[in-house]
Amino acid sequence: MPLSLIQIRKKEIRHEMRLRKKNVTEVEREKIGKEIFEKLVSMKEFKDAKSISIYVAYNQEIPTIPIIEEAFRLGKEVASPIVEEGEIEFYRYRSLEELEESKYGILEPQKQLGIVSDNSLVIMPGVAFDESRNRIGYGGGYYDRYLARNSHLKTIAIAYDFQVYEQFEGDKGDYKPDKILTEKRLIQ
Repeated sequence: MPLSLIQIRKKEIRHEMRLRKKNVTEVEREKIGKEIFEKLVSMKEFKDAKSISIYVAYNQEIPTIPIIEEAFRLGKEVASPIVEEGEIEFYRYRSLEELEESKYGILEPQKQLGIVSDNSLVIMPGVAFDESRNRIGYGGGYYDRYLARNSHLKTIAIAYDFQVYEQFEGDKGDYKPDKILTEKRLIQ
């Protein structure tokens, strides 16, 4: 079955973003990560959340370890994703030492503390976004399916500002985050 125009465009955007993120130096990543951290932890949604569901940054993503550490410092419940059988679930943990490297090299929690509370703030990644909050993920649809099942959850995507396009067409199954936070702006 041939790819649709939307799928072709998503593939092109994923390739472009992979190249652009590779060009971000470690110094730039840390600086931008700190700017996003300071904005995120001052947001009402973060301050009010008793539970945070957040990915552990991988490759050239915005650093999330400082956000996780701050959530622990504030006494919040913290959970991160594990992908199993084509679905994503967020499992709780009490410290960074409890994370283990998966077969893909991504740090994941163990499962003994169970899944996250039903009212967690989800801090989510993405490959690209647009100013209407459309999101292109990594292609597995994990967050789309998880958030379709948990549509009551508040979501904030964090990204480099260059990951935000003016506009692109998304698939109808693509989940739009409530807000997108970059080092330069908040899109809501």
